[in-house]
Amino acid sequence: MAMKISRTIESARAKDHATGKSLHVSRRTILGLPLLAAPALLTGCSAETLLSAGFNQDAVSQLPGSQQAVGTVAASLGNGNVMVTASPAGEADDHWVLLEHPNFNDVTSIQGRFSAFRGDGQYMATARLYIPSDTGGVPTLQFEGFNQPLSDLKSFLHLDFLPNGTVRVNDDSNLVFGAYQRGQVFSVQVTFNISATAATATISLLGAASGSLDVAIPSYFLSQARNFGAVRAWMGANFTGAFYVDDISVIFAIP
Repeated sequence: MAMKISRTIESARAKDHATGKSLHVSRRTILGLPLLAAPALLTGCSAETLLSAGFNQDAVSQLPGSQQAVGTVAASLGNGNVMVTASPAGEADDHWVLLEHPNFNDVTSIQGRFSAFRGDGQYMATARLYIPSDTGGVPTLQFEGFNQPLSDLKSFLHLDFLPNGTVRVNDDSNLVFGAYQRGQVFSVQVTFNISATAATATISLLGAASGSLDVAIPSYFLSQARNFGAVRAWMGANFTGAFYVDDISVIFAIP
């Protein structure tokens, strides 16, 4: 099922992987997507924004505020740091969140939580990332269950942004695709189709990045996928480094 944009514009701003083995983009976008890309995906039925986390309302050098335009965020610092900063790309009046992970222990993360549970259906998740060129670590963007505790790192799908500029899915060397540039802003868009019998994802890279991949969510993660309710950006054990994230959004197609 596809979605329609009529009700999304107002909300546009508004490793050790635990047990789950599982164009520059203008700011004037719909949920982080280039305007030309959105209509093809968002046509047919109305949409509900479940998460819209941007950080312009938050003070620089502080933790991001829990309450966002839609949904909430929570941060886990571990031995690192999570704080609001000016745009790493020099965008005027634009705040991002910086995640610094200086040693190999613990996890540094920010988790965006949906405002409501919706279950089976079609979702479109987007986020903007900036990974400095001098970062050797591997940032991860992953998709989790509703009301999942911050300490729980299970996911039904996760994306690792490798130092060689490619993206790996669910730690699978056969699911490596695309190209992104460190030191440049790029966007990630994931469209999920989730039902009682199967779940799939279409992953696309935009901005200073390119490539797309269709993925079937393994059946043993289906119950997790059907409980979709959070998006997390993080870096964990075995890596050190820093990266930035902004405009974490999820919309849902209303049947």
